[in-house]
Amino acid sequence: MLRALLISGASAHLRHQKARGVTDPWLARSARAATLQVAMVAFAAKTARIIWAMLVQGRTLRDRASAPAAGLLRGDSRRARAHPIGRATKV
Repeated sequence: MLRALLISGASAHLRHQKARGVTDPWLARSARAATLQVAMVAFAAKTARIIWAMLVQGRTLRDRASAPAAGLLRGDSRRARAHPIGRATKV
């Protein structure tokens, strides 16, 4: 059941990205390297790994837009990049 929901969500996300232009570099590489169905299942598997890591580590997911702002509020001059598990990494 969960696998079907993840694949359904990945399918919707992939259709949305395809219609409006792919902004995620990982997704763009996956879509170029394989068929859309393979890219869809790969994205669902990536999402499952992120969810698992969040549950194991007890972290929450932060929006990509909030991570750079969090770095600037701390007075950090370096650019912060959103991490898929919810913590910002320095670039």
